Amino acid sequence: MGIRWFSFKLWLKEKLETKQGKIVAGCIVLAILLVIIIPVAVVAGSDDEDQLNNNDDDDDDDNVDPPQPGDDVPSVQRYSISGTSQIVVWTQPLSLLVTTSDTAAPTKSSDDSFSGSTIYLYGARHEYMAFKFIIGKTTGSQTIDVNDFEDLGDSQRIEIYQASFGSAGVEEDLTETTKGSSVAMSSSEPNVFWVDVYIPRDAEGSKSYTTTLEIGSNSINVNLYVFDFEIPDTFHFVSQLNIGTVNDDFMSLLWEHRMIPKACTGPNSGFKYGITWENSDNPDRCEKYYDEPDEPDIYSSGWVAKRYIGGDGWSSDNTRKQTVGMGFQFVDNNTPRPSEFCDVSRGSDHYGTSEYNAKWNAWLKGLEGYLIENDYIDQVYHYVQNEPQDDEDENLGNWLCRNSKENAPQLKIAISEEPKENLIKNGTSDECGYDYYIAHIRAYRKKYAYDRLAKEPNEEVWFYSLPQDPSETWVNPTVEGNPGLHERIWSWISWSLRARGYAYYNWGEYFNNNVPGVRAKLFRLSFIDYEYFYLANGGAHPTVTASNEVDDAVSSVAKNLNEWNRWEDDLIESLRRKLGQYVEKTRSDMPTLTLDTNKHARGTYNINFQNPSGSPTDDPLEVDGKTWIKQGWTEYDPDEGIGMLSENIDNSIIQYGSSSSGSNVLENSFVYDDYGRIGIFYFDIEPGKYTISVSVGFPGKGYANDPHNVRICGVVVVDDVITTTSNSIIKKSLEVDVYDGRISVTFGGYSELQENYSYTFLQYVTIEPA
Repeated sequence: MGIRWFSFKLWLKEKLETKQGKIVAGCIVLAILLVIIIPVAVVAGSDDEDQLNNNDDDDDDDNVDPPQPGDDVPSVQRYSISGTSQIVVWTQPLSLLVTTSDTAAPTKSSDDSFSGSTIYLYGARHEYMAFKFIIGKTTGSQTIDVNDFEDLGDSQRIEIYQASFGSAGVEEDLTETTKGSSVAMSSSEPNVFWVDVYIPRDAEGSKSYTTTLEIGSNSINVNLYVFDFEIPDTFHFVSQLNIGTVNDDFMSLLWEHRMIPKACTGPNSGFKYGITWENSDNPDRCEKYYDEPDEPDIYSSGWVAKRYIGGDGWSSDNTRKQTVGMGFQFVDNNTPRPSEFCDVSRGSDHYGTSEYNAKWNAWLKGLEGYLIENDYIDQVYHYVQNEPQDDEDENLGNWLCRNSKENAPQLKIAISEEPKENLIKNGTSDECGYDYYIAHIRAYRKKYAYDRLAKEPNEEVWFYSLPQDPSETWVNPTVEGNPGLHERIWSWISWSLRARGYAYYNWGEYFNNNVPGVRAKLFRLSFIDYEYFYLANGGAHPTVTASNEVDDAVSSVAKNLNEWNRWEDDLIESLRRKLGQYVEKTRSDMPTLTLDTNKHARGTYNINFQNPSGSPTDDPLEVDGKTWIKQGWTEYDPDEGIGMLSENIDNSIIQYGSSSSGSNVLENSFVYDDYGRIGIFYFDIEPGKYTISVSVGFPGKGYANDPHNVRICGVVVVDDVITTTSNSIIKKSLEVDVYDGRISVTFGGYSELQENYSYTFLQYVTIEPA
């Protein structure tokens, strides 16, 4: 889905012949000349006094072609017209969240605003998409409606939701509003509405469809361009949601949001051994699989599995089924298997007695046989163990893997852990791998994971995040009030790192009484983004052994879990539209995101990292005939195009260092994080090829326990390098095609060699045209 951000200026109908007439006429002329180029705001009055331009009386749009999907989208700009009785209406990207303080106040003079009349949307067949509009703070009520798109077909669906603001003062929960109903306006906060649109499978592609958004007696045109391809039923990016109950309505709601409940048959039934094996109602208890054939449908594990995993009768065309889902899981975080199973004690440890294991393995074989018989074997997994904490836990995880593979080799297994050598090999040459590694983002070790996935390409990594993950340098959708890109960016990061899923233990916080909230809608947007990538890549996942053409598009937004675009919501939306063009083959070249404003022209730049008010004190700082920019721990500002990111940016853990042992003042000043956490330096520059050089280290001091780590634009250039007294400084250079217009230098963080966080002392960076 894409939105062309326009604002729509309303004026008082009865005053058109007054002194405002000339202003209005001028606005109309400006609109005709610039409607494709500049976004504008909608200004409306109350129902009984002020009116929107009636589109039936305005033929301007008939003479203007709608923007094409590949057109660049300008940054959001908002304008307001003075007057106490007037209100403002505007649109903005879904991920750009509205706050209670937003008023659409002018950011330029009012002369820059003009009348517009159309919201532009873009989506594929079988896509569930959304757009939002905002009515500024006002009094009274407004009737809100969106009519069906003309000729889009009977299968289209349009739903309207009103957003409420959470404790962080940011839009959070959504409540469905009956189409055409009167909605009370708030005078203390913006009135935010989300509109869900389903594009039918049989819609004609490469075609635009029109309708109107009705606000009171006034209307705004809505133009939907449908790409000539279909979003697949199979979820190529999966999720594990600890949420839900079993009924068609809620399961369908999740499916339409491309979300998978943790237990693919729901929490009320399923493949749990207490129901399907040990159950006292089982006539062959602890010997044969039992799917509750005598239970009422919704309580029968056999009926539920057939419906939601097999897809039998869930939808009229039987196209809906769970792509993958959990069959059963560990007992708790510290207990993979129950202390007693089929009346046999496990014994004093988790490895079990021979009698216990015989009973347990019979169950695994019985479950495997049932899944094979019913053709569910590729969709259901056993969640074996949660977060092994140490070598002992990993040894157990390795044993449980071997035991499962020996007794039920086709049964898929998952573990909440990243790929690790001890878990997989356990000190032997005989490896045992899990089908799904559910890795915490801050524990993920790309180097080993890529080696493993190259060897076993059918294994998968999924990511999960936790509320305590630092939002400043990582990605964290679990924190209410974080920017909306923390949800949307997941599939982009995952494509770049070859992960294929996202899990979270408390998905309920993204829902309000089983109604998806703002963050849930943004996750849906992200999950559909992945389908665009998948289709653009010829209907294939990326692999760790090869790059592909889509990588350039995705990495221009997100290179990894730390280096991703946190600021340009509109350009990310524009890139998604251009990818739609590429998939439908109306565009031949792979698009990438490029910053629309270059803060630094192409040229040579030298940056010294130091306390700006400390040594070296020369101003300007000139060394070896070059002028150097003094850069301290100043937070990155996209308006300035330079700065730093750190989870400790506001406290004393970030440090300035100095020495007298360097060869010059540049080496003698540096910055670092005293806890060894990641720091990121950003520098926006005109796109092109550049040679970027970096110098790190503490002059005259070696750090045997603190290997240095540096990435330039996502590429590792210093990889766990230990410094010594005689070799205390590391200098590296890399030629980079900075096609997105933003250079990143990431330093410090976790050392895989040391298995702990370690210092990296950043001295200076130089940027030269290549």
